[in-house]
Amino acid sequence: MSTSKEHSATLARRFFEDVFTKGDRALAQQILAPDFVYYGPDEGIHGIDNFFHIVNTMRDTLKIQFIPEVVIAEDEKTAACLTTIRGVHEKNFRGFAPKGASFSLPRIDTFLIVDGKIKEVRATFDHQLMFQILEEGRKEDHSQPISPALARS
Repeated sequence: MSTSKEHSATLARRFFEDVFTKGDRALAQQILAPDFVYYGPDEGIHGIDNFFHIVNTMRDTLKIQFIPEVVIAEDEKTAACLTTIRGVHEKNFRGFAPKGASFSLPRIDTFLIVDGKIKEVRATFDHQLMFQILEEGRKEDHSQPISPALARS
């Protein structure tokens, strides 16, 4: 793997492990572009401050964790990541009262990297399933087993 590919893969992993899961704002300032945009269930969350509002809400209400399973980096400008998102619903979230729900769901994110920083992340994720699990208080594991060979790629 070339240095640029390694850098792209490292950015994707650190985005999930340190910024999203741990809420490391100092690292976010280092790896996210000033005009960063996150496309999840909403039309786009523009800027690091707005992104952290969502991150902190999810971490506080859902005890969310993101586990990067497979990161694919093509070059210094792009990466994709298959990630498992796990959570336990402990406080009100988007109008859903906590009912003891827990979940483990797969998602795929694509990253646009410009000048060595993450400029854009686009999430592909079944938000409706997560909302159903929260609403009904279910405990569900939809994560996908990853073969050790694929996880090393």
